[in-house]
Amino acid sequence: KWWGWGEEGVFFNWQNNPAFAPIVRRAVCVDLRPREIDTVDFATAQVPETRLPEEIRSELTAILGAEWLKLPETRAVMEALEAAGGADCARFVGGCVRNSLMGQSVDDIDIATRLQPSATMAALKARGLRAIPTGVDHGTVTAVAGGRPFEITTLRRDVETDGRRAVVAFTEDWAEDAARRDFRLNALYAGAAGCVFDPTGGGLSDAAQG
Repeated sequence: KWWGWGEEGVFFNWQNNPAFAPIVRRAVCVDLRPREIDTVDFATAQVPETRLPEEIRSELTAILGAEWLKLPETRAVMEALEAAGGADCARFVGGCVRNSLMGQSVDDIDIATRLQPSATMAALKARGLRAIPTGVDHGTVTAVAGGRPFEITTLRRDVETDGRRAVVAFTEDWAEDAARRDFRLNALYAGAAGCVFDPTGGGLSDAAQG
């Protein structure tokens, strides 16, 4: 599992460097696709705290190495969304992330996005992918790539709830979307490169406890 921080793409393997565990908790997960990077002497290296954006300093991060993450169909869907909404406009969420962290099988791949349903539909069609309006009133569109379905839902926040039903509105805030989910385990997100985000601060610890 590889970790990195900052804009230069510096990486290290924290599992082989236990002393870096406290630093990892503040690390920025970066794109792991091949690139040239500088080597670092981690016996003396220090993480410059000022380089860490405030909004991610409290987030625990990890890296998924799940096979479904690397599928051409998965990449095609994420690339279509990011082409329309920019980097990190979409993240995997729920069971696929939870089960991967817990070593369980993954049957369905769900994606959360900042894109509105109409923009999601347009993004998929622009890349030649099938887009099915399975529940656009609730923000859900189903993408089909290579015969594989991906359920994509716009980020939501609760406007009003009586404990059984909720009136929701779309949002661009990952924390608001996480707050309305039933369990912290189901509020774990993963980016296209496998970086796991834990907005509630308790999802990863729950996963570790099984």
